Amino acid sequence: MHTDYRTYYKNNIDAIDTKWHQFTEIQFQWILARLKLKYKPDALFSVMDLGCGTGRLLSLIHETFPNAHLSGIDGTTLMVFRTQNRLPFGAQIKKNDLNTYHLKNRYDVIISTTVLHHINNPGAHIDMIGECLKDDGVAYISEFAIDTPLLKIANFWWSKTTPDHKTTWSTQQFIELLNKTSLSIKDSDNLQPNWFWQLQIYECKKKAA
Repeated sequence: MHTDYRTYYKNNIDAIDTKWHQFTEIQFQWILARLKLKYKPDALFSVMDLGCGTGRLLSLIHETFPNAHLSGIDGTTLMVFRTQNRLPFGAQIKKNDLNTYHLKNRYDVIISTTVLHHINNPGAHIDMIGECLKDDGVAYISEFAIDTPLLKIANFWWSKTTPDHKTTWSTQQFIELLNKTSLSIKDSDNLQPNWFWQLQIYECKKKAA
């Protein structure tokens, strides 16, 4: 049975922070570690989380940087409600389809964690991130790393059974994709939440004009 990602996340919202905790937390802690190097705890800066899910990462950023201005977009209504309920008043959390939505403001930090495989035109989406990143801003982007034989088999299965699983990349393919966009790579890593999953994660900046 084909299930689109909005239906999947709607039906599994209570499992996101439990079943997928190991998968998400390793990414969130990687991002937080680098934000701590860039900003002091009382710093005032703006954050946009594209595909913010339940708001777990934004809540961690708020705990670490209470003056940060938080924004998030998600395509699932229940995810938006969950995020709004766990963040302070003033956080801007909205429902939008990331395939068609274009950011209207510029941000110091833009985040996209394991979202791009749902996007019809990932290169254009990354270019939008670069366009809406402040000149000294930073973007954090993660995706699956289809580098192992097991993940290559799983990826073939997902492509046949999951209509919103648009595409995925090996590490080399994703680096090649990033290099064609308005972002350049500052730092990168390959994370392994468990024996099965492989994640590639990047800290990026705007390319020089």
